[in-house]
Amino acid sequence: MRPLALLTLIFFAQTAMGSTIYYVVQPGDTLSQIAQSRVGSPVYGKKGTLRKILELNPELAPRAHLIRPEEGVKLSGKIRLPAGSMSEDSSLNEKSIDPSEPSEPSDEGRHSELGVATRVYFSRVNGLEKSNRSNATLLSTMNSGGTLTWSQIWSEHWKSALSIGADRISLNSSSTRILDNSSQTYTRLGAGLGYSDGNRFKMGFDTLLAEEIFYRATSLTHLQIDKVMIPRVGLSATYDLLNLYPFRLRAGAGFDYLMSTHTDTYSISGGLAYRGSLSFIEERKNRALSWWGGLFYGATNQETKDLEINRSDLGVALGLIWSPSK
Repeated sequence: MRPLALLTLIFFAQTAMGSTIYYVVQPGDTLSQIAQSRVGSPVYGKKGTLRKILELNPELAPRAHLIRPEEGVKLSGKIRLPAGSMSEDSSLNEKSIDPSEPSEPSDEGRHSELGVATRVYFSRVNGLEKSNRSNATLLSTMNSGGTLTWSQIWSEHWKSALSIGADRISLNSSSTRILDNSSQTYTRLGAGLGYSDGNRFKMGFDTLLAEEIFYRATSLTHLQIDKVMIPRVGLSATYDLLNLYPFRLRAGAGFDYLMSTHTDTYSISGGLAYRGSLSFIEERKNRALSWWGGLFYGATNQETKDLEINRSDLGVALGLIWSPSK
């Protein structure tokens, strides 16, 4: 009997007896290629072979584009071999593995990412004078900013991140109450810890030290704008509403607590900030660069001795993520 025929018979015999057959990923492989060449067509859709492979390997669903060489992918029962294209050497890519054997620990999942994002947004700041409850729009302008983030992915579930960013905020306003009619740069430094359930849900804990606009005032008609460094801590969560490789549609929400800040010049009570986002993400296996874009909204409420300040931001953001290990 020829070696190829014998090898094929062994594969089918193993399947019939119930042993688990894995395909060992080779450099350049994608799940869709594996599904088409090893299981069959159609590849996409509810009855597609790609969906069947993801059902057999649920741990791959959130990172279908990130399979790595030497990683084992469990296949469905029947394996379709491309006619006349499988050599004796290439057949070694498929192995029968006993699921009861403990797997060796691996740190293949560990890698670093560098992200850069830019944003353009409309800001509106309203002030309410506590003494007489009068209110006015203090700021209504278009602004822009950017953030540089370095992330360390420790495993399928955990990651950490450091970020530095800056926003250029225009202080021009239709109101003549603001004394400083110029633009200023506001910087921010952040650190965070993120958790993923390995599927569609992610959550994060963030700490941020950011310069904020502070209105030093005795009334809405006598204002002076300062920059104040305010620490904040926050929680956020995201969920992938749609996960159709290589695209994802992700919704996010979160809130921050802005800590109280007191000096001889000003006193700011603790405040709350809320944020929401809807993002479109494109990621592909074996490509180091991916991109995302989306809409975001934020609202912040703070109090000083004389004023209640409410700020809202609505804008668009675009970002790139580079994974050098791919």
